[in-house]
Parts: sequence; structure tokens; C-alpha cells
Amino acid sequence: MADSDWGCPTPLEDIAGEIAIVGVGESAHTRASGRSPKEIAAEAVERALADAGLPPSAIDGLMYAPFMGGQFDAAAFHAHFRTSHDLWVSERGGGMVWAGTAPYDAALAIRAGQARYVLNVFSVAWATQRAEMVGGPGQVHAEDLVKQNIEVPFGWFPQPVYFATIARRHMHEFGTTAAQLGAIAVACRRHATLTPAAVMHDRPLTLADYLA
Repeated sequence: MADSDWGCPTPLEDIAGEIAIVGVGESAHTRASGRSPKEIAAEAVERALADAGLPPSAIDGLMYAPFMGGQFDAAAFHAHFRTSHDLWVSERGGGMVWAGTAPYDAALAIRAGQARYVLNVFSVAWATQRAEMVGGPGQVHAEDLVKQNIEVPFGWFPQPVYFATIARRHMHEFGTTAAQLGAIAVACRRHATLTPAAVMHDRPLTLADYLA
């Protein structure tokens, strides 16, 4: 599938047992750190390489999301690590939904011999950027071309509205209760309390807290 074929469903090939994720890295979670997305991504990439036990020169594939702006692309990779080797590059990587699809696309590239070690990277610095905004948190959405045309006209502005509409539809379709949805939030927070790097590491949440 070409990079331009966005949103076109294709049958998934079975890659079980052929490809593995060998390293994971994340940057420190901070609010308004003053760092750029590229600087934040560089920290995560360094940690992923350390986790995998690989030098930067071993990475011969890179996936990122160009539409987010300021991402850790091939030029940023080479500039940070002072490398110059060829990279297989895909613009179908990054975070959000692409965090789920990128491993599959990377696996196909590896199986086709286009790369051996593929790096998928994504970062944002919204808290830092928000401090420079004059229109509040929603300005990110107002200034994004995709959101201007697809989301904002229908009231999806900004993130809390996404989840509210999805939750309300689920409640309408299946009779889901607020307590049942709250159990998901409580479970997520419980996992966060077990993760030292999580922003909510030391802030437990009970169902009573959620429903209050």
C-alpha cells in the first residue's frame, strides 16, 4: 500500500512470530518543559535504543507523523546522532491511531527487506506551546488544517468532546453506566500508580472519586 492510500482497508497478513518489538523508550513526562518536540523525541529515541541494545547506526527505518509538525524525521535523526546512512522512511507512523498500525507496517517493510530495525517515533510539546497561545487550549485545533475542516465544524473541539460523544453513544447503544465507564478510568489510574514515570504515579483514584 502506498503512503498516499490513507484510510483504505486491506487484508492483514499473518506476521506472528516473525517480527518483534525489541526496544521501547519514553521521555520524561513534564508540563511546559520548554523543550521542542524534536528534543523530547530525541530523549525517547535514546532510551529506546538503550533498551534494545542498539547503536543509532543500526536503525535503518524511521516512521513518523509529518502532519503534527516538528517531528523527529530523518533529518533530525541524522543531525542528533551525527549519522548519514540511508533510511527507509514512512510517514504513516507516529502516535495516536498510528501507534497501533505502525508496528504492522514496519513488520512488512522488514519482511520485504527494506529495513532491519525500524524506529517509530512521536512527540508533542503542547503544554509548552500552550503558554505561547493567545486563544487558549483550543487554538491548536483551530490552527490545524485537518481539524479545521473535519472536526471543528461539527463541534469536536477539543479532546474532551471526543471521548464524551463516544461514551454517550456507547451508553445509548448498550446501556453502559457511568460506573462501568468509571471502572476503566480507575483501572488506568491503578496501572499509572505502578509506573514510576507516569504523571499520575502518586495520585490514586477510586470509583467514588470518579463519580463525585
